[in-house]
Amino acid sequence: FLTISMKWDTQNKHIPITLYNIGEAYLFKNDLSMALSYYNLALNRAIKENDNRTIAYCYQGLGTIKFINKDYYPALAYFTQAEKLWSSLGEYRSLVQNYKDYADVCMSLGQFEKAEKYLNKAVDLATKIYALDLQINNYLRASELSALRGNHSQAYELLGKHNALKDSIYDLKKTENITRMQTLFDSEARDQENRQLKSAQTLKDATIKSQQL
Repeated sequence: FLTISMKWDTQNKHIPITLYNIGEAYLFKNDLSMALSYYNLALNRAIKENDNRTIAYCYQGLGTIKFINKDYYPALAYFTQAEKLWSSLGEYRSLVQNYKDYADVCMSLGQFEKAEKYLNKAVDLATKIYALDLQINNYLRASELSALRGNHSQAYELLGKHNALKDSIYDLKKTENITRMQTLFDSEARDQENRQLKSAQTLKDATIKSQQL
């Protein structure tokens, strides 16, 4: 579908981000080679078009591939480039994810203080913009970091925050789904009632007309 959409994009406005999204789809399938290919295609096109948002996404994606392949320092370089662009663009949700990803690399390198610094930045920003879905992962990673540093009481506390927030979001989504279903049910009930009233009125009008004849 994404490939076909590029053919529809006759003015070429969305080709860079579409190429990136294809790369994301391959990354989701764990096809790193194809993901890398599409990220590079997207990056080259985005640079030509001065599309900083897509450039940032590409740096983030390329950093992720480097991290998966345990090329940690190139991963940090890509995440640093992405961080600068996300900050300048005011893309705060992406910035939260960037901080967490940067911390992941630092943890793998054993740079625990730096990892803590970036996780704290991720937690603070996620709190500020109320990104609860991202905060779940922040707390989980912070718990893992505390465990690695031997601070098991703090790890347990952070894991508790992770679980509580996860349950809270689940309950919220469950409530939203119930409300949505109730709204649909009420709407359908009103529509059915209106159809019945309309049918009754039609029958009444037809009866009156036949009596007049």
